[in-house]
Amino acid sequence: MRRSRSESRLYWFVLVFIALLGAEAMAQTINGSISGTVLDQSDAVVPKVGVTLSNELTGETRKTVTSESGEFVFTAVPSGTYTVMVEAAGFQSFRRTGVFLSAVERLPLGSIRLAMGEVTQTVVVAAQGEAVSIENADVTGSITTRQLDQLVVKGRDPLSLLRTLPGVTTGVFVNGGDKSELDPDGAQSNGGIYGTLTPPINGGRMFWNTITIDGQISSNPDWPGLFEAAVSVDAMSELKVTSNNYTAEYGRNLGATVTLVTKSGTKSFHGGGNWFKRHEMFNANDFFNNRDGLPKPLYRYNSFGFSVGGPIYIPKKFNADRDKLFFFYSQEEWRTKNPTSPIFITVPTALERKGDFSQTLNQAGSLIPVNDPLTRQPFPNNVIPASRINPNAQALLGVLPQPNQLNRSLTQGAYNYEWQDLCITPKRIQGLKTDYLPNSKDRISLGLRRWWSDDRAYTCFVVGYSNLPLLQHHYYYSTDNALINWTHIVSPTATNEFNAGTVGEKERGQVPGPYPERASTYFDSVNRQKVGYKLGQFFGEANPYGFIPQASFGGVPNPPNISHDGRLPGDQGYLIFHAGDHFSWVRGPHTFKFGLDWEWNLATDGPSSACGDGCFDFGRDTNNPGDANWPFATALIGNFASYRETNNRPQYRYERKNWQWFAQDTWKVNRKLTLSYGLRFAAFTNWNLAVGTGSAFVPGRYDPKQESPLFRPALDASGRRVAQDPVSGQLFPAVYIGAYVPGVGQPY
Repeated sequence: MRRSRSESRLYWFVLVFIALLGAEAMAQTINGSISGTVLDQSDAVVPKVGVTLSNELTGETRKTVTSESGEFVFTAVPSGTYTVMVEAAGFQSFRRTGVFLSAVERLPLGSIRLAMGEVTQTVVVAAQGEAVSIENADVTGSITTRQLDQLVVKGRDPLSLLRTLPGVTTGVFVNGGDKSELDPDGAQSNGGIYGTLTPPINGGRMFWNTITIDGQISSNPDWPGLFEAAVSVDAMSELKVTSNNYTAEYGRNLGATVTLVTKSGTKSFHGGGNWFKRHEMFNANDFFNNRDGLPKPLYRYNSFGFSVGGPIYIPKKFNADRDKLFFFYSQEEWRTKNPTSPIFITVPTALERKGDFSQTLNQAGSLIPVNDPLTRQPFPNNVIPASRINPNAQALLGVLPQPNQLNRSLTQGAYNYEWQDLCITPKRIQGLKTDYLPNSKDRISLGLRRWWSDDRAYTCFVVGYSNLPLLQHHYYYSTDNALINWTHIVSPTATNEFNAGTVGEKERGQVPGPYPERASTYFDSVNRQKVGYKLGQFFGEANPYGFIPQASFGGVPNPPNISHDGRLPGDQGYLIFHAGDHFSWVRGPHTFKFGLDWEWNLATDGPSSACGDGCFDFGRDTNNPGDANWPFATALIGNFASYRETNNRPQYRYERKNWQWFAQDTWKVNRKLTLSYGLRFAAFTNWNLAVGTGSAFVPGRYDPKQESPLFRPALDASGRRVAQDPVSGQLFPAVYIGAYVPGVGQPY
């Protein structure tokens, strides 16, 4: 059979497209397809008849003709509500309204039967109920616009609605802990502090999930299950989960794909506003707060926002028919004050800070003897002489708060200081989407989104101090997204979808530089000179802000920890560039789809250092000759178990590139059998150090001969299990884990 010129061009296009798959060029399409078969009243196929697809909200139309087997397929169709019109000479026209297509759905309309008659006569069918897919095996669940408008969710976070779908668990656990360990705000407000963790789906791990907004990957590169953005519920058109049996066009991770689709403008103007409030006046005080005499903490969530969408036009001058250019904008503001759980700590008393430990008791109520490391005997009266007190150590202990809970019948000697932190978090979510239809063959969409949160607290986020009210730090987190989609109808049987965009995620801590009015006071509470700590450092350049050294006091019940993230004040983030192209081609009973995606990740971290300000360990250690039998006393006389200090504060940038490509076919063998099959490939680079200093694995420099040999199990002359050095053959006692009962079995 000889091909027509247009068919030959299509073949050449596909060949060139496949050849480009190996080239460097990650997003996913959110468009779906609508298909059907046109028959007459005797169930004979009706070929070469016109089929028109119309968007009921925007007026956008597309046309095709049925194949020799009476079938038609519209590919690359945006989610929405459509009308399908079939017209053929000698038959009554057929119109089906209210056809709802969800994101990435392959919607079969089944058989459309035409009745004999005049074309001016029309049979109208209103679609009702949920369509049952008979042409694909995808396991999906979706929440539509109507459901989003009617469901009320605490925190107004769209991802919380995932838990209403089958197969989705209600809790998010990471490394054996609850989500709140990573984000104290949890799902209390949209986006939390630095994104929302998706729940496990169908038994898969959270980190296996992939999240997209309008086809743009929105998963954190290090934490794929973390949605590192926020979108208002009012801006959501649909939320969909594809969890199993998905086709080759899905990829990137091996878990579920969570697809979020935002609203677009229509021919009519629509908008709304809202205000939600939660306040401690509506709550009772916590039982333990009442017991311990703590006041009711502030608990305030104020959320207010608005949205508006419609056509962009100038009457009688531009887009007069309101069918070319549309917009939708939403904005959501949050003002929150969320308390942590009460924090219980043991801090040195006023007497102990002066060296007097005559009233220092253990949890059993007995005096804790404070030993003189020089004599190995308790100090007289359990009091350290003033001449033996180290002034720098005394200044370091002085930054700790004074005890505020001395009722031992309540504390049982486990703590003497209790407090609650308050996470103050203003946030803003903004989104703008424009859709431009210059002609019947093109649709261009531009999406811009921004989200930021400015968290102010002592301990509510990573870079703050661990469990002490030392520095109320600002942790500023933001994401900026830009995405452009271009759908082009090459012919009634071929469409092409191109997308490109960028995602910028930033974590910034407040530093004195941009705030000159606060430069002299911001870090005062943890500044060496301001608190009277005058001991120098080996590598002072690694501590540009002059922070006091970090310190731990192991052996004290509920000890204080002067510690923080080495990135304090914080300057890190990700920058992602991506591009992709998907081509769909209907050829007889086959619907082919080819695609390639490219992604470039840039990760910046630092300046950071684990112990740039120095790290003291004052914990109990019976093998330490300087140990005084009580960590606060050991510190006060200037002794310690260990000290570490980092010699620099490096900043680095890593980069990684991903390529993915696929080819798939949906083959409708007959009316009762449809086959879907395809292949997907991926290639990626390791994280490579691009700028700065840091460590990274370089495969080309790996030498197996330089591997450190591991001890191997062996038996000694008496048959006991021991460890053996594989190089020297020397034997060492085995380290037993668990209990060994003689005569029962060998230890392991």
